[in-house]
Amino acid sequence: MLVAIRLPVPPSFTTMPYDPLYWQVHDPSFLRTADLRHFHPTIVPATMEQENEFFVSRLVRAPYRSLFLDIGAYKGDTCLSVARALRAHKREDIAVIAFEPNPTYCQAINKTASTHLMNLVCLPYAISNAPGRLYQKQDEGSGTMYDKGFKGKAVECRTLDQFGFHNVALMKLDVEGNEPYVLAGATQTLSRTRELYIEMWNDVHYRERHPNPLPGSYNQRILRQIPKAYVPCLKMEKNVWFCRT
Repeated sequence: MLVAIRLPVPPSFTTMPYDPLYWQVHDPSFLRTADLRHFHPTIVPATMEQENEFFVSRLVRAPYRSLFLDIGAYKGDTCLSVARALRAHKREDIAVIAFEPNPTYCQAINKTASTHLMNLVCLPYAISNAPGRLYQKQDEGSGTMYDKGFKGKAVECRTLDQFGFHNVALMKLDVEGNEPYVLAGATQTLSRTRELYIEMWNDVHYRERHPNPLPGSYNQRILRQIPKAYVPCLKMEKNVWFCRT
């Protein structure tokens, strides 16, 4: 069942420059193919801090001993903040599971979580549609891309379904263009997940960012992997929040 939320609505984008940032417009293929019955048409320009507050606002209502999955954790900007806030809300029963293939970042997240007694663990894997290896395009910080066709550093890859997660309250997915593959390897996990929060570049930006873009619509590839039980409800910056009907 959809749960109503209240978020600040930004001013109309009609006064923006002719060439806005890519996340400030809806992707045409998304609008043509997504189920928009519950979708708020206004894009919310949320900061990372506001996104984290949003995650916490959803998680504090979650059932006892739910999970929050942070796939693409980088330096812990989200998972550490959310775990800290859940502790402040006395919801340490909610486990935060993060994934970050960069071993330095992953170890630092786990060290901080252990020091501050957070219910958080970071696992040192990339996530995709099959176990094996992915390769780094190049180190681009928070925007680092991994794919089978790149030539850079190799990282170990798993699927979400290999972990057997149950009772997932919210899954945050930000993997720089590899989102369709993560979802393809998470069929069972998605059946046990209440809400999704997925970075969805528009198709033009995907083709600009990816050195070997696949033909067709990147947005449609994501939507095809999401069960029909989910509907998009809101776009926050470049991310779309999906809920179960």
